[in-house]
Amino acid sequence: MCAKQLFVVVVVAVAVAVVSGQRRTECPEVCPELHQCPFGRDQCPWGAVRDACGCCFQCAKGPNEACGEIEGRCGPGMKCQDINQQGVGTCKRTPFIPLSPLGSG
Repeated sequence: MCAKQLFVVVVVAVAVAVVSGQRRTECPEVCPELHQCPFGRDQCPWGAVRDACGCCFQCAKGPNEACGEIEGRCGPGMKCQDINQQGVGTCKRTPFIPLSPLGSG
């Protein structure tokens, strides 16, 4: 094998390793009924959002909390930013959208 072919093989192997190391949520083929989802809305100061699969609700993340596919979505007025290679970011305020926890407005 020449050096050029060896280089291509190494690059492909590294790319496969990086992609396979990324975290992914395994979603069910059929979502459970909403009453089967573990959830308590009264315990969510930043509101409720759908999980990564779109099946159940979970508490939204607040300012400066970790967010991402596994960690969860940000609440109203925030966006998941500064996402690292593992897919984890931080909830940051979105300009021009009011930021307020539930029950404070």
